[in-house]
Amino acid sequence: MTRTPLEAELESPGYTPRRADVPRLLTALADVDDDGAKRIERALSRVGPALLDEVRARFEALPPKGRARAVSALGRTLGTPGSSDARAFVVERLRDVDALVRRRAVTALGKDAAPELEAPLLALLETGPAPPELRALVIALGNVGGEASERALGAITPGADAELARVLSEAHRKIERRALREGEGAIDVHAVPRAPVPVLLHVRAGLEEVLLSELGPDHSAKIVGTGRVAIRLSAPLSRLYAARTFLHLGFPLPEARAREGNVPAAVVQALRSEAALAVLEQFSSAGPIRYRLEWADAGKRRRATAEVAERLRAAHPRLVNDPVRAPWEAVVTERPDGAGVRVFVELWPRGISDPRFSYRRKTLPASSHPTIAAALARLASPDSGDVVWDPFVGSAMELCECALLAPGVRVVGTDRDARALDVARENLAAAGVEAPTLAVADALRYVPERAPSLVVTNPPFGRRVRGEGDVAGLLASFVEHAARVLVPGGRLVWISPRPDVTAQAMHRADLSLLERFPVDVGGIRAEVQIGERAAPRRSREKSPKNR
Repeated sequence: MTRTPLEAELESPGYTPRRADVPRLLTALADVDDDGAKRIERALSRVGPALLDEVRARFEALPPKGRARAVSALGRTLGTPGSSDARAFVVERLRDVDALVRRRAVTALGKDAAPELEAPLLALLETGPAPPELRALVIALGNVGGEASERALGAITPGADAELARVLSEAHRKIERRALREGEGAIDVHAVPRAPVPVLLHVRAGLEEVLLSELGPDHSAKIVGTGRVAIRLSAPLSRLYAARTFLHLGFPLPEARAREGNVPAAVVQALRSEAALAVLEQFSSAGPIRYRLEWADAGKRRRATAEVAERLRAAHPRLVNDPVRAPWEAVVTERPDGAGVRVFVELWPRGISDPRFSYRRKTLPASSHPTIAAALARLASPDSGDVVWDPFVGSAMELCECALLAPGVRVVGTDRDARALDVARENLAAAGVEAPTLAVADALRYVPERAPSLVVTNPPFGRRVRGEGDVAGLLASFVEHAARVLVPGGRLVWISPRPDVTAQAMHRADLSLLERFPVDVGGIRAEVQIGERAAPRRSREKSPKNR
């Protein structure tokens, strides 16, 4: 079937009609199916303020379906600069004689969510609208309403209308969340737990032992799984951020079991447990305790989330489900086990401003994650007299971390991209590094003015290492160059994406391979390698992996 010119234009996602096109699009609204109408509405919403003039001029002449869809098109423009006149026009449509037009106006105003819309929506509610219009009003008032809407919605009896009961419950929750946000709860990082609390520190797979070394003996830390280190916290949360190599932390709750697949009931059981309430109450400031549910293995699960939120609210009114601004995240993981499901819930304190990497002012697409940079720096164990060279400096995460561990180190960073050096310079300045040496240079040819005692780097993986060519060969060539420029006893501490190739290169270059172990770098197979040039210049402590 041949497409009309209009259909062809509408299939373009960015099609913006000229004003001369608007009349024919408004006329077409009444004659297309729902999908076609949505495409036209989206296109009309891009016209700008002129759309309102065209709709006003032709509105009464349009058939009811066209008039309703024209209101929807205008509704898409609400909330944008200069849309107050369009909002007033849509509000007027709440008194339209046609129920479909009124319903479209209600939906549009509910999405606008401006508080001043509560009064006209409540006025329509008082007229006793039919069920479809009533459901739309309940949803809209849930989005914009306050105490008056809460009272009005409380007077509605859904009877056998299950959908009305559902949207009423959701509207009440939304209004309650907005009211509670006035007294926003937050996480108190300085609170001291009344008794030791189990905490899980999540770390990049492969760096668990580095984190153990960083934590020291005070926390009785132990590895409990890939990328997970367990501790017993008896100090304020703020103390934990002295460790720089973990990604984030969580409070694990006792396992719950879901019978016959009733996972929401198991989640409620976990979040109502003494362990959960102790964590939430001890580490939350005054006010509501706001949380959001994250289903680790199952997407959004809206119905399950609503069920959990409703049951928790009834049991503990201070616990408020807030998917937008919650400082706590309850992460749910499900593990099938025979006829049932084992349910694990972990409370993640998301409302904490991580103080560890404030120097990270800018990043680059290939930048190291700062926890990986911190681990490499710790493995390198720099001293204040070291010269540290990062040949693939990027945003300078590794150099910043070395300087924080050993103030006074001389840092040298090179990169083939001058823009990267601008980013590196800003981050190093924020980390308090004075007078770094930064140069646009090829890592295979550059020779630092002072021979480095440490080469610490996380090179880009793939062809970005040096344009086109054999990546493995380029990395091997770099190892040989690093061995030549290092002082006797100097070390290369890095992450290699071609571990066997670079290990062989170290052997050829007379670099003793002191350590090698796999590490997760965003799903890429890589390996931490530490090589030392022969004839040690001084005795060094063993790295955290071997302590």
